[in-house]
Amino acid sequence: MTYEVQIGDRGKRHVPGGYPEDVAITGLGQCVGVIIYDAESKKSFSIHLTSPEGDEAEKLEEMLAEAAAEFETSESVVVVATGACIASDLSPAEELAKRLHVDQRLCTYFPRATMNIIWPPDGVESTSITLDPQTGEFRFDHGS
Repeated sequence: MTYEVQIGDRGKRHVPGGYPEDVAITGLGQCVGVIIYDAESKKSFSIHLTSPEGDEAEKLEEMLAEAAAEFETSESVVVVATGACIASDLSPAEELAKRLHVDQRLCTYFPRATMNIIWPPDGVESTSITLDPQTGEFRFDHGS
């Protein structure tokens, strides 16, 4: 079973003594998806936003602050991000600005984390990311 993160959502998923289902963020055209994961505790925190550098910049800050507090004592945090497709409705310059903003904010809030930011290549219209919290495996799917 998969927990699907919707636009504008943040999702904390943790089942004490067990593993939550997969966490997926799909349909990332101009949207950005972020999953923050602690391999030891199996906790994850996910974010799916349309405009993290524009209208939703404050929301991104709130979500990242909440996630940073959640993982403050964790030593095995992995941060994964994707989306902001160049072939989406926004111009390449707008999507690149969005990517840069997200990169900077993630590095500010998670300076000790392992970063795995995979922006899709030009021409890709949609992408997705899925986390299997039991294994810690992330899967990226770039559609055209």
